[in-house]
Amino acid sequence: MIVGGADLESSSRINGSILFEALQKENLELLSTLLEAGANPNKPEYITFGLSLLDKSLDKDNPEILQLLLKYIKNIDLMKKALEYAKNRNKPNAIELISLKLGQGS
Repeated sequence: MIVGGADLESSSRINGSILFEALQKENLELLSTLLEAGANPNKPEYITFGLSLLDKSLDKDNPEILQLLLKYIKNIDLMKKALEYAKNRNKPNAIELISLKLGQGS
């Protein structure tokens, strides 16, 4: 798929982006492959009310997925928004991981 030049940023009104699909299915291997190939997790997913991929990952309660995304998220504002999202949804593990990332200044 990636070797054939697939558009890693493509999306549809029904399914969202390829990254979103991998997140929805909690497919850590596919998420990792897409991110390593250059898919951009910093881009808001406008398909569902402007929530970022990071915001959406918090509802999965999957620390491996969250840690993977945080490795690639560079947008401090997205991390701050996700931190508020986690606080509003009482996600203590996510709050800790995002706070640690923000504390590193990366």
